[in-house]
Amino acid sequence: MFDKTKPFGQGVAYLKSCPLHSELSQTLHEHHEHGGASMNVEVDAVKYAPLEKRGMGISSASSYMAYGSEASKFIEFSNEQTMVIPQFEDPALVDPFEGMISQPHVDAVVIGPRDLSLNMGFPDGPDHPEVQEMIDRVIAICRKANVSAGITAGTRADSAKQVARGATMILAASQALVMNGSKEFLP
Repeated sequence: MFDKTKPFGQGVAYLKSCPLHSELSQTLHEHHEHGGASMNVEVDAVKYAPLEKRGMGISSASSYMAYGSEASKFIEFSNEQTMVIPQFEDPALVDPFEGMISQPHVDAVVIGPRDLSLNMGFPDGPDHPEVQEMIDRVIAICRKANVSAGITAGTRADSAKQVARGATMILAASQALVMNGSKEFLP
């Protein structure tokens, strides 16, 4: 298992993630308004029994010989190697968010700054002070809950800025990394 408070990168065998927006966000928001804040909806969909309730019907598990005597090995391996990484993109969920991510088996959170800015009414991007304050608030919630905080970065300078503010997982498009690396490398 990795230390959720330090940056990490390699060693993830499989990732299944559900963004906290759209239908899931609405479901979780409605659930919170009726007295509960839970991440069980997502965790149940990612971890197999006995940890949670993910089904094994006709799925990718079939191609791994997950039936018969091999099933228990596949389930154990999958539960150990699968990370639950919800995305934070809905400011309406900030108040119940700590309780949501404090659920067992939530490994990290990815903050989607562009979609967060759209949901906060700023279609021109996440550079607004209100959006940046929300990102700082979410990172602080993650730190308090001992859950890694991830965010996107397009440049080395942006990555350093995000790590300095407390992010422990940086996401970048591989094309941007190659392009920016090439610019630094080539004369």
